[in-house]
Amino acid sequence: MHVDAIDYIQPSELGAGEILRRFRGGAQVVCLHNDDRLLEICSAFLDDASIGSDFWNDSVFDLAQNHIAGETNFGDVLRFVPGDYGHLARKFACYPDPDTGQFVVYPPFYGKDKSWVLVQQKIFKLAWNLAIEVAQSATSEPLDPNDYAVKIELLKYPSSADELQKLFDLISDSTGRWSKWGQKIDFAVATACGLFRNRLIKHPYALASHVPFIGGILRSLNDRFRRSRYHSISNQRMIVGPPHKDGHRYLTMLAGERSAMTTEFFCDGAWARMPVNPTTLAIFPTKVYERSAGVPATVHRYAIDREKVNSSYSSKNVTVLIGVISRDQLGAL
Repeated sequence: MHVDAIDYIQPSELGAGEILRRFRGGAQVVCLHNDDRLLEICSAFLDDASIGSDFWNDSVFDLAQNHIAGETNFGDVLRFVPGDYGHLARKFACYPDPDTGQFVVYPPFYGKDKSWVLVQQKIFKLAWNLAIEVAQSATSEPLDPNDYAVKIELLKYPSSADELQKLFDLISDSTGRWSKWGQKIDFAVATACGLFRNRLIKHPYALASHVPFIGGILRSLNDRFRRSRYHSISNQRMIVGPPHKDGHRYLTMLAGERSAMTTEFFCDGAWARMPVNPTTLAIFPTKVYERSAGVPATVHRYAIDREKVNSSYSSKNVTVLIGVISRDQLGAL
C-alpha cells in the first residue's frame, strides 16, 4: 500500500482547502485525529443511556414505527441482502433553523426521544460544526452552509458472519416462493464480479445465472473473476458490502465502535483497513465530491469475521456515519 494512502490531520490543521490538498497529494482516506468533538458525538450516539438508547434497544416493531415506506435513505431501515447489505440503520439529517437557531431534524422520530431536547441540540450543533468544517477544508471555494444539511447514520451490524447468516435465513424463511427467487437474483447481482459487475450487465447476468446449463457456465466464469485481488477475501472473513463508491453524499466520514466489522479501501492492488473508532474520523471522497473537486472517489467494501471474536471486550459493532448533503435532498419538510 502507498504510504500516503492514509493521511492523518489534527483539528488545528483543518484550514480551508487542507483536506483537498491531501487528497490531491494521493491520500485516499484522511483521518481526523484527536478532535474532542468527535469523542463527544460518538459517546452521545453509542451510549445506551444517551441519544441512541432507544435505537440500540428497540424491537423490530419499534423500528417499523420509524420506517418511511419506500425509503432507505432516511428513517429506521432494516437492510439484510446477502452479499450486499447486513445492518440495521437509523438515518436522519439536521441543519440550523435560520430564525431560531434550533436544529431542524428530518425525519422526526417516535419514542421517548421524539422531542429532540436541549441536550440533543448540543450534539447536533457539534456534529454540524465538525462536518461543515471538514467540508470547508475539502474545498478551495467558500462553502455556504445554508446550502447543506448534515446527515447522520447509526449503523448496527451483527457480531459475526454466522450471526449474519442466521438473520439472512430468518428473513428468507419469512417470505413466499417468489420473494425467495427475488432474493436469489439479488444475491447474484451483489456477488457479480469482473465483467459481470458492469451496471449494464450485472442484472442480465443475475437472471441468466439461474437458467439451466448456461447458468452453470456463467457462475463458473464469475468464480474465476472472484479470484482477483479486487474481489477476493480470506476464508476467515465474509464480504457484507461489495466494492463500491459512495454516491449521494459530498463526503463520507466514519467513526464507531467495532470488533468484527471492517471498512477496507482498495489501493495499489490490495485492500487496506480504514481506522474506524470513536477517536478517529475516517474521511474519504464520494462520486459527488469527485465531480466537484476532480478527486477520484474511494473504492471501499465492508467485511465481517466469520467467527465471533473471543474477547472480554464487548463491542457494539456499530458505525456512526456523518455526511454532508445538499439541503435540496430533504425536499419540502
